[in-house]
Amino acid sequence: MEKITDKAEKALAKADALGDEIGRIFIQLDRQRIMADAEKLENNRHAMQHLPLYGTIVSLKDLFDEAGQITSAGSLILKDRPAAEHDAVVVARLKAAGALCFGRTSMTEFAYSGIGINPHYGTPGCIFDRALIPGGSSSGAALSVAHGLCDIGMGTDTGGSVRLPAAINGLYGYKPSAQTVPTSGVHPLSNNFDSVGPLTATLADAITCLNIISDAPVTINQPVRPLKLAIASDSFGNDLDPHIASAFEDQLDQLRTAGHSIENVPLKALNDWTQAIIMTVSYEARSYYKDYLDVLKTKGDQHILSRMHKSDGMTDADLAAHLAQRQIAVDWFGDQLGSFDALLAPTFKCERPSIEDADKDFNTHNPAVLRNTTYINLIDGCGLSIPVEREGAMPTALMICGPNGHDQSVLNAGVIIDQCLNGTSA
Repeated sequence: MEKITDKAEKALAKADALGDEIGRIFIQLDRQRIMADAEKLENNRHAMQHLPLYGTIVSLKDLFDEAGQITSAGSLILKDRPAAEHDAVVVARLKAAGALCFGRTSMTEFAYSGIGINPHYGTPGCIFDRALIPGGSSSGAALSVAHGLCDIGMGTDTGGSVRLPAAINGLYGYKPSAQTVPTSGVHPLSNNFDSVGPLTATLADAITCLNIISDAPVTINQPVRPLKLAIASDSFGNDLDPHIASAFEDQLDQLRTAGHSIENVPLKALNDWTQAIIMTVSYEARSYYKDYLDVLKTKGDQHILSRMHKSDGMTDADLAAHLAQRQIAVDWFGDQLGSFDALLAPTFKCERPSIEDADKDFNTHNPAVLRNTTYINLIDGCGLSIPVEREGAMPTALMICGPNGHDQSVLNAGVIIDQCLNGTSA
């Protein structure tokens, strides 16, 4: 096994080779601390090498508390707050499993955008073309893995913030059923919609990581029968860019050829409940940052501030009504999809826009890239994004998802589908 110190030095050399871009991927990258931690792990190799993440390099989105480090949520207004006294539960579990934590990754301010733009620290570019968006909000997490610095990028997902940057940068990203992974010590955007998940270069790494951080580990037991899969052409599958639609149809054809059944399920009613997540997240974010609203006019991302102000005038009674609507959606979706192994959809419905275009027309591009992933947060579900190669174009991504608590089924299906579409081994 490669020495952890050697692996860390190679990762830091790759970081140096990225030049200015590394400052857009990481908000904090303390080389001395990383090497000191690597040496401790190396010195304890005999006692720790049996651990499931021993020697694994993990980046932390700037929402995760890590003892002695400042959690600034990608914002200038929080950069001088006191350092965290304790590790977030997830971080403690990663370290206990032998992982080496490697810097704090950049993100959309307060984790409140699917685009990945940050006007304070700069916006890292997509791994395939730096002029294109990285996806958000876990932008730096994705790029830390895509550039080969880290094995795992830890992210959060409130409306798609793990799955989108993973999809845009050719990675695997998993959003678990929210209650299965503790959020204690994770800076909140929305207590009702936040979830924690990994971004990785392989599905195996994502599953291994999930089973370390989760209160409900999964076991991969591939069914001997063909999969029973759903699609929803009236919601997840409508209004797709032509090239995305074509790629999705190719993927479905491959799965049908492999013997799996695919049934179109009407899910258009989800559109009637989308305000529940839009307004709840806005209201919770606005309430959390209510003392900073004035200063954010000059020191904040104006796209994010505008999203907070969507809930101006909203009351606690309105919040309760939205959450009641959300519960109706959760129950309904579970009834519609309960007999399926998983629902399939493109992770993002449009081609990757440029950073410049997305910044200029944020209110068009942000909801477009978030559309499909947000449905799954709305219904408190679980979702896996896997990359799928396209001839002559950047990879697209397939989302394999299901109702709340169906993580086992979704990941089992994900392994089979990944083998079918990407030729990966179990």
